Amino acid sequence: MKLQSKGMQALLILLPFAAALAVWASMSAMEVVPSLFLPSPAQVWDAFVQMLGSGLIVESLGVSLLRLCAGWLLGLLLATCIGWALGMSGWLRRGIQPLLFPLRFVEPVAWLSMIILWFGTGEMSKLILLTYASFFGSFLYIMTGVASIDEVKIRAARAMGASGFRLFRTIIVPSTVPSILAGARIGMSYSFLTIVTAEMMDATSGVGYIIKYGSVYMRMDQIFVGTILVGLLGIAIDYTFRQAMKRIGRRYFLDQL
Repeated sequence: MKLQSKGMQALLILLPFAAALAVWASMSAMEVVPSLFLPSPAQVWDAFVQMLGSGLIVESLGVSLLRLCAGWLLGLLLATCIGWALGMSGWLRRGIQPLLFPLRFVEPVAWLSMIILWFGTGEMSKLILLTYASFFGSFLYIMTGVASIDEVKIRAARAMGASGFRLFRTIIVPSTVPSILAGARIGMSYSFLTIVTAEMMDATSGVGYIIKYGSVYMRMDQIFVGTILVGLLGIAIDYTFRQAMKRIGRRYFLDQL
């Protein structure tokens, strides 16, 4: 019964993709859209095989993952430190939150021109964009998690002699792990949505570079390959992240992750 259920689930997952592929192939065969703008699945597959054979895809995926992880980790570290500080201090939160809160609604791409003028188009600009995206994806979860810790826990710990770093280590950190893990996942998704934009800034490698190269030279098959790779990479990262967070968060009752 379980095997049949899993088989049905797999079928339901694959069916929309098969239907989309069939519609795509039919439109290409009937030339509803010129092949210059809508390459056939066979053309996209040929482009994929060619780029895979040249090593471009493996190199691009590796570079994109390295950039993504660096920006995400740096943004998460900043969000955790600042979130802890603001969450534990009411006066600090009231003073700084009004400055940080509006920035949550400013997309990383809005800073693109300014960052290029200040830092150029090298790796530093890409890291700043990804860090910004990760920070504001994680920060609010972490700060709210700290600010919402039950005051009874803190008073009980202080009554038992805990103070300073011991209070922080035994109460604050364990209580905010769920918020940190949730913020980390959201921060990863924000960074992932920014990676293509970051890599289109004068990059010579990365998945965004594949898409940019295809748009410059009117290689729609390459654009399709790059776009599909972004989608598959996002699914793989989110699945891996969820599994890792489930294992890490079991002791904190985070099976919902």
